[in-house]
Amino acid sequence: MKETTKVEYLRRVQRVQSYIEKHLSDRLIPLELSRLANLSPHHFHRIFRGITGESILEYVRRLKLERAARRLRTTEQKVIEIALDAGYDSHEGFTRAFRQYFGVSPSEFRGQMPIFTTAAIAPPDQIEIRAIDSIAITKIRHTGSYDESGKIFPLLISWAASQGIDLTKARVFGLCFDDPEITPAEYLRFDACIEYEGKDNESMGISTDYIPAGRYAVATHIGAYTNILDTYLSLIGGWVPRTDYELCDEPVVEYYLDDPRKTPPDEMRTELWIRLQSS
Repeated sequence: MKETTKVEYLRRVQRVQSYIEKHLSDRLIPLELSRLANLSPHHFHRIFRGITGESILEYVRRLKLERAARRLRTTEQKVIEIALDAGYDSHEGFTRAFRQYFGVSPSEFRGQMPIFTTAAIAPPDQIEIRAIDSIAITKIRHTGSYDESGKIFPLLISWAASQGIDLTKARVFGLCFDDPEITPAEYLRFDACIEYEGKDNESMGISTDYIPAGRYAVATHIGAYTNILDTYLSLIGGWVPRTDYELCDEPVVEYYLDDPRKTPPDEMRTELWIRLQSS
């Protein structure tokens, strides 16, 4: 297969993945997804599996179950409600599928939630509730271990410089879609983003999107990126469940306040934004 053809197929699959991520609560029909990719159903299924390692049905099923697992961890939503949102008609069917994937029932999984000490919970005065306007971004996707996600930022920055983007003013973000305690490392999704409203660059896997406007809970992590999980756990696993807030089913936004080339790792500041559902 020619390299240009591979890139074109990757672009089409990523278009479908982006659509699925934003419509996970909808009924997703493979035939319609193949049309979105502008491919015949036969070729679409083969190409999707070849690029992602999963069939389209396996991919959608996994995302729905992993979202259900996150809800079990971060909300008090009833199991049957989570089951229905995941596309299952009964508690039994959902429990069977959940156990097959995670090895335990939904109730057992919820019971395995980590017990946070007082020190591990972000104090309320360290969490800012902030109104944030919509932000146009240009992004590039990394799939795999979060420890390896930093490798795609040089590619994004190089592309931005080639477009004449003022790197001293444009904000840089990361979008973290998955919980590494739930999603296998090889399937973790991360988008490196720069604030810019431009056009897709098919040859480099560059695409455009936006960070939605809304009210966000914001916590600031100070230190190396390798320790950022502690702040995630403190905010999402410790603080959120002890409030009346409910989170949107969206990626967590990492906003990088400092340039890692100029700032010592232990002084790096990263804001974590999680959008709150409208009351």
